[in-house]
Amino acid sequence: MKSPLTIHLLTKDNANTIAGCMESLNQMNCEFLVGDLGSQDNTLHICNSYKAKIIRLSLKDDIADARNNMIAATTTPWQMVIEPWEILISGFDEIKKAVAGKQDCYRFSILDNDIASKSTRLWHKKENRKFENPRSEEHTSELQPH
Repeated sequence: MKSPLTIHLLTKDNANTIAGCMESLNQMNCEFLVGDLGSQDNTLHICNSYKAKIIRLSLKDDIADARNNMIAATTTPWQMVIEPWEILISGFDEIKKAVAGKQDCYRFSILDNDIASKSTRLWHKKENRKFENPRSEEHTSELQPH
C-alpha cells in the first residue's frame, strides 16, 4: 500500500547528516522526496539507499521556489518538511494521527543544534500551502496558506 505521507528534504552535500535524518523517519512508512541543489558528495547515494525519489533543483531565485517545486512534485495527500541535518525524536503518534485524518496541519518543535523552532512542518495538500521567503531573511522560507 502506498504511503499517504511524503517527507521533503532539500539537500546539498549533506552526506554527513542525511542518513540520521532519514533513519529517524523511516519508521513512519513514508515516501522520501529529495530536492537536490547540486550535491557533489555521497548524499544522493545515501538517499537512494532509502528509496528516495530525487529531483534536481536550482536556486535560481530562492529556497521558497525550490520547496514549492517539491510540493508540485508530490502526489501524496500529506507532506512534511525536515532539514537533512535534523532528527525527529518525538511526535510520531501525532504524525500518524494527522495522516489518519484527525487534523489538517500541525506544528512541531524541532531542535536544530541549540535552537528550537516551531513552524508548520506537516500539512494536507488540500490546504494549498506554498513557501514564501521573508523579506528580512534571504535563505529561509515559511509555509503560508494560499
